[in-house]
Amino acid sequence: MHSVASPITGIGFGTTLMVAYCNISYIVVLAWALHYLYYSVSLDMKLPWGSCGNEWNTPNCFTSEGNQSVAEEGKEVKDSVIEYWE
Repeated sequence: MHSVASPITGIGFGTTLMVAYCNISYIVVLAWALHYLYYSVSLDMKLPWGSCGNEWNTPNCFTSEGNQSVAEEGKEVKDSVIEYWE
């Protein structure tokens, strides 16, 4: 004879899987937050988007500090922060 709680057992397993997925997602978000917090308070390290000398930057990259040459006249220029996040 089947138990009354037998059909409800699947709900418990589903809920457990959803909670596990939410926990993993939460941990990933916290890991990214800690990663960027470390970069922001570390004095000897620069933020990855703080300069134009990275592999994702285009020749039209410039920084707000003005230490990189601005692209030739008539070309579109982009800030290094914008290029990092696109």
